[in-house]
Amino acid sequence: MPNIKCVNCEKIVIGGEYLITHDGDMVCYDCEYDGVVQYCECCDELFFDDELNHVGNDETVCDSCMNEYYTECDNCNHIGHDEDMHFDRNGECLCDNCREDYIQCYACEVFVHVENSIYNDAHGDWYCYDCAPSSIIHDYNYSPALQFFGNAEGKDYYGVELEVDLGDDYNNHEDVASSLEGWTSGELYFKEDGSLNDGFEIISQPCSFEHHMNNINWKGMLNDLRNEGYRSHDVGTCGIHVHISRKGFGQTFDEQDLNIMKLLFIVERHWDKMVAFSRRTERQLDSWAKSYVADSGMSREVICERELLETAKCAGRYYAINLNNRSTVEFRLFRGTLNINTFKATIQFVKALRDLVIDYSIEELQTMSWNGVARYLERQGYEELNRYLKQRGIEYKDVSTLSYESDRETA
Repeated sequence: MPNIKCVNCEKIVIGGEYLITHDGDMVCYDCEYDGVVQYCECCDELFFDDELNHVGNDETVCDSCMNEYYTECDNCNHIGHDEDMHFDRNGECLCDNCREDYIQCYACEVFVHVENSIYNDAHGDWYCYDCAPSSIIHDYNYSPALQFFGNAEGKDYYGVELEVDLGDDYNNHEDVASSLEGWTSGELYFKEDGSLNDGFEIISQPCSFEHHMNNINWKGMLNDLRNEGYRSHDVGTCGIHVHISRKGFGQTFDEQDLNIMKLLFIVERHWDKMVAFSRRTERQLDSWAKSYVADSGMSREVICERELLETAKCAGRYYAINLNNRSTVEFRLFRGTLNINTFKATIQFVKALRDLVIDYSIEELQTMSWNGVARYLERQGYEELNRYLKQRGIEYKDVSTLSYESDRETA
């Protein structure tokens, strides 16, 4: 066998100690060792290094295999073998890593980033915005533009969240929500809630107290829900949450903080009465509406108001008073209800406690017994609230020895 000269280094190769490239060029083993030539990992042909592409997880492939079997991810530009890539009906390509951040629309089969997609609970599928079935019950993360209803002179607008459930029964939530919407003038919207077995959440836009009491037909809606078989009080996961706008506690941030601190103090000092009002069990409170004092080991008899406020600011949202929202203070205490008297009494209770902390100093609230608080609540003249306080046994008691509040004139 004749001696061969390596086309790269021109070394004389004795006998058959050489390799043949895909073009028929002969190279020595030393050049292969030095990386001058390499095999395509797809077709196993030998190529000069400058003829190869380094792709994916340091794979080496020739141009021909690259064009036929490899594709670039349209999101991160990673190049991978087609068997390891994902394609939608339009030919868009995603690698494994990027695919985790995308869904494939059930209708049009096009990739859509999860942030721009909608999960339709009724259909059990993901959709792009264009293909999503029309749904009046929105995804849990849905957040519409705020609309304010009524004229709250004290800037104390109230938002209500009522959770309703069917348990294991079946109903068409979309139809029910649509009928509820007919009772309103755009004040409500509806959302899914993963904490419920088979129900949804009814949420109001921020409304003045008077608008809730006089303009929204809550009675008609609650009756409809009962007639359709929904429950709220009788389901352990359901609650009614009431939000108050932070601006309802004062014009400046410091003023708001002061009055919110007073609110926290009242709720924690009279925790047993709050629990009685709430109708929650201890287990439900521990899950959804904990006490800051109980959770932190403070004493109810000697509460440091400033420490209480700072504790609440740093805590999670599953407390009786949640301060995690930027623009609102949220009452999470209350068990759900479809009883119109209890429903209205709950909003009235929140309104009255807000007014109480606006009207009184922290020093006055420190000396105020529950009977003093109850007398203030009674004097607000809310029929449903006064009836409910008596039902729960926490109404004002007309006894001879009263707290500081009983001796103070209130309008």
